[in-house]
Amino acid sequence: MDFVDRAYRHYSDVKQLGLPVLLRGLHRRASSREARLVRTVHGAFYIRPHTSDMEVLRSVFGRMVYDLDRVRQGAATRSEYERICAAGHTPIVIDGGANVGIAARYFARAYPRAVVLAVEPDEDNLAVCRKNTEVCPNICVVPTALGGRSGCVNLEHGNGDADSGRTERADHGIPITVIAELKDLIPNGELLIVKIDVEGFEKDVFSGEIGWVSEPHAIIVEPHDWMLPGDGTSFPLQDILLRERREMILSGDNLMLFKSRAASARGDTSHWPTRGLLKVVPSA
Repeated sequence: MDFVDRAYRHYSDVKQLGLPVLLRGLHRRASSREARLVRTVHGAFYIRPHTSDMEVLRSVFGRMVYDLDRVRQGAATRSEYERICAAGHTPIVIDGGANVGIAARYFARAYPRAVVLAVEPDEDNLAVCRKNTEVCPNICVVPTALGGRSGCVNLEHGNGDADSGRTERADHGIPITVIAELKDLIPNGELLIVKIDVEGFEKDVFSGEIGWVSEPHAIIVEPHDWMLPGDGTSFPLQDILLRERREMILSGDNLMLFKSRAASARGDTSHWPTRGLLKVVPSA
């Protein structure tokens, strides 16, 4: 990165995250992966040097990729949140693939009367996630993997970094939790938002028990066909999109899928072809 690029990055960070974020420069020469406290206008976060943690912070609190209120469909999600609260129930936000808890922090602030279930299987990520979320009493860290059916997984780190681990099914290892089980953790809970960023394991999530998909007002998914060409990781998601007929918004690398107000949206689509119709590529 040349001087102009660095200067622009610093300008963007200050504009979006506040002047104190520049102190993170003290961490660049650190050889340890120990998390360091980085202060922003959105609060203080533990960030590990030499990982993607800082870029996740930029994405979530800088570019606001999970801010549903900035799109028109978000108003209906906000109304659903208020309806659930008024009924005396608890809105549930599931953060599948919580990493170090930065997105969970965003959802906890945006929906303060909701319970945010931060689901993360990696021990290194979990240690930082717990530190980042301990300031939010409405976040519950769930140390399991998110999947479509019960079982276990192992984590594979292609480049040796915890922040880029991929989940693979195994006979033994980290237990899997399905979304229906997560919902049952919260008495009188109703699914409001389900966010899924599980490095390609979304194929498993949407291949198993999917009775939950009609419940949340918003589903946010990061597809990984770009990362795993030939694996068809988005195929089960494409099937569900055709059946559910949700409205779709692109936000960064994510698909935001909202319930539609159109009464005719849920027609019979059983006769439609359901493979290879949706092509998703990462944003530049």
